[in-house]
Amino acid sequence: MKGAVLDVYVLDTLVGHLVDDFDQYVFTYLHGVPEDYLVSLTMPVRAESYVWKRGLFPFFMQNLPEGFQKQVIRERLGPHADVSDWGMLALTGRMPIGRVRVVPAGMPLSTNDVHLDMSAVLASEDSQSVLLKHLNDGVLEGISGVMPKAMHETDKATLWTDDYILKTGTEDIPGLAINEYLCLEVARNAGLDVPKTVLSEDGKVLAVARFDRRDGQPVAVEDFCSLSALDPVHKYKGSIEEITHLHTAYVSARNRQRSARQLYRLMLLNYALHNGDAHLKNYALVYTHPDDAVLAPVYDLVTTSAYPAMDDMPALTLQGRKVWWAGKQMRLLASNRMTLTAAEKDEAQAAIIAAIDATLPLLGEMAERYPYFRETAKRMAIEWESGKLDIQENARKRLQKDKTILEKLKLSDEANPKKAPRSYANPAGGFSHKER
Repeated sequence: MKGAVLDVYVLDTLVGHLVDDFDQYVFTYLHGVPEDYLVSLTMPVRAESYVWKRGLFPFFMQNLPEGFQKQVIRERLGPHADVSDWGMLALTGRMPIGRVRVVPAGMPLSTNDVHLDMSAVLASEDSQSVLLKHLNDGVLEGISGVMPKAMHETDKATLWTDDYILKTGTEDIPGLAINEYLCLEVARNAGLDVPKTVLSEDGKVLAVARFDRRDGQPVAVEDFCSLSALDPVHKYKGSIEEITHLHTAYVSARNRQRSARQLYRLMLLNYALHNGDAHLKNYALVYTHPDDAVLAPVYDLVTTSAYPAMDDMPALTLQGRKVWWAGKQMRLLASNRMTLTAAEKDEAQAAIIAAIDATLPLLGEMAERYPYFRETAKRMAIEWESGKLDIQENARKRLQKDKTILEKLKLSDEANPKKAPRSYANPAGGFSHKER
């Protein structure tokens, strides 16, 4: 709506106004806003207004609903609803990830309570349907969902509650929640910062603790698509080099080396796990002040190559190419752009290989417990074995995809798995470690 105004808050403080000024968008800070109450690292507090002529400012677009939830909103509001980027921001801006909230000018900042019994969803025999129904029923209550990538038409739905992010997929992509749960376990075993995760009884919904909270208070979150000043539709157009450049630009010197070690380990892990969805929106910084920005905890980590319908290539380029076997190129990047030592690079590689080996038995257990996940588990095991070679400096040829790893995990075609008893029925049972 041309000439419309949105109030912008950081935490509970009104910090400025966003205006739809006909052929451009204008954001202006109020007088006296503290420098640590900036809305974006790309928009520090200043007296002069910020002007953007290419649609909404990228920062305000990073949390807008996409895919499934945008479709539900359109259906609920009718064909004449404003489902433009501006309309979506006005509707869902009260409850985004991070600490910046947006409401129509003069409207109260208060939100409706989100009533969701997470334990009931996770214990349901059809957790996916229960979650999607709640998303459909609550989509106009201020819940702001984020779907990082639409791999299929309505493949992933994400619901944010006060403490957790609940995620699910569809039958077209079997075992997506289990896949992500296992990949996050690899990241945890590799020494990366990973939020607490809980898998539903039927394995179809994954709950991940919100990482945009610190001691119960929201912290700022800004993904690298926003930092690149790109519309989310261009999240696959970046490069690994660009991420390292932005990391250096926005992380202060006192935090940079520690954060860079984590960043390198995460990028290397995405190659090892063959995560083709590691685009610019799946890397982020968290901060409370411009001087304390660091790499965000790990999120949206999936072995996409385990699904034949997916493109079997990385999301971002490295030295202008998208290939998995990038061990040598990653080591050069770490030396030239991240100032990591040979010992730090060796430690990261060894930690990732050891983490994959430590998580493979759990992958086998999940394949036995959830028969619908078995074929995906086989492909994940093979991709992980290939990935361990791909991240090594002298790897010239990917692993031949034989049956050795499948036999080791008892996932060969001759195996005859039986469904295990429900894990939550026995807290001391073999799956008691499901909750991390």
